[in-house]
Amino acid sequence: IICRGNNEENIYIEWCRGHNDITGNEFADYLAKSGAQSNNRKFVGVPPSYVKKTINDYFYKRWCDRYKD
Repeated sequence: IICRGNNEENIYIEWCRGHNDITGNEFADYLAKSGAQSNNRKFVGVPPSYVKKTINDYFYKRWCDRYKD
């Protein structure tokens, strides 16, 4: 989805009830299970700025919680 989104295409995600024999959903379920069982993993990196912000937010929240007590 991320790669396709860069091409300025419209991507629609819609929830549908599971286990109702919806052809597209059954195929997506098959692909998800196949991918989960595959040894061929593709690593998608996380930007260092995101890691830094997440860590800072975590410790800031902990600091605020301790300061309140």
